[in-house]
Amino acid sequence: IDRKTGEYDTFRRWMAVDPQEDGSLENPYSEITLEAAQVEEPETQLGEYVEEQIESIKFDRITTQMAKQVIVQKVREAERALVVEAYKDQQGELVTGVVKKATRDA
Repeated sequence: IDRKTGEYDTFRRWMAVDPQEDGSLENPYSEITLEAAQVEEPETQLGEYVEEQIESIKFDRITTQMAKQVIVQKVREAERALVVEAYKDQQGELVTGVVKKATRDA
């Protein structure tokens, strides 16, 4: 994303994997066989991503706001998950801390 102009490029990411025994992929929407990936980028290794540029679509103001809200929500969820992970080993123990912010929300 170019922060000055607002222009952006859109890419689809494929993970290079070995196919299953029957030749299928576990998740064909996000995976590509290593052999197929190496056709475009010969130096691709297992587990690496191959990017394919796709056509960008224009968003109106409302769609942009909705996308921003979803991204902010996902970031908050990830932050909460990190806090839970950091303190899960201390469950049942007495800990001290400083309250930085209190809200009426649950």
